[in-house]
Amino acid sequence: MSLLSRGRAELVAGQGGLPRDLELFGVDPHLREEIFEERLDQLLGLLRPGPSDLLGTFRERATNVELPATGRDPRDLVWAASSGSPRSVLRAAGHGLGVMLNVMEGEWRHLVPYVKAYREALHGFGDEASARVGLAVPAFVIPDDAAPTPWEAAVQQAHPYFAAGTRAFGAASPEVSPWTLDEFAAQCGPEGSLVVGGVSDVVDKLATLRRELGVERILLRVDINGLPHESALRTLRLLGDQVLPRLRSNSVRLEER
Repeated sequence: MSLLSRGRAELVAGQGGLPRDLELFGVDPHLREEIFEERLDQLLGLLRPGPSDLLGTFRERATNVELPATGRDPRDLVWAASSGSPRSVLRAAGHGLGVMLNVMEGEWRHLVPYVKAYREALHGFGDEASARVGLAVPAFVIPDDAAPTPWEAAVQQAHPYFAAGTRAFGAASPEVSPWTLDEFAAQCGPEGSLVVGGVSDVVDKLATLRRELGVERILLRVDINGLPHESALRTLRLLGDQVLPRLRSNSVRLEER
């Protein structure tokens, strides 16, 4: 990946949240935190220059393992994923990694205390320079002139696909009912976490997230639950052709990757 991307590829290291998903890979859900900590240590060791010994409780011992050099500090290559929990943001800080907040629902303001805790932990470690906050969030964009009220039109168009699974965008399950249109609209509003609307709506939402959370990287997921390919491509085109230039002109520096 590093060669294909000319050194721009990065990794977001996270763990599955559903017990049944972990069990498919032979992971005891009760040990997922311990296993993830060990795997993350091993990953960072592999990305450092020179040979590495893979030692631990949950895998066979391997010695003198060496990967081709990336020429970059592993802490610049790897983000620690977080769904918004104290333990996950403190883990990121403890390793000197950027934290990638994975947001699926709810109000974005609930992330503020976790970002604060992350930055305070890095300060306590004397490692403020390593602070990087990213945000991974679903997005759906339509042109401003596509309808008299583009936000409402975007919500109407996106709802069937976002609601095709559960509220967490996974496979539908009897335990969790899909969003109603009104519930989904609330998720797409100014206080909601989802980036859905016309170009102007999306510019405003991204600018707010950048300003209030201090994020330097936003990953927008545009392929949602069977969304037509053309709709996903339209979102990509609008993000590149209209949203990003307007953010830049408003002096909102969202790093282009």
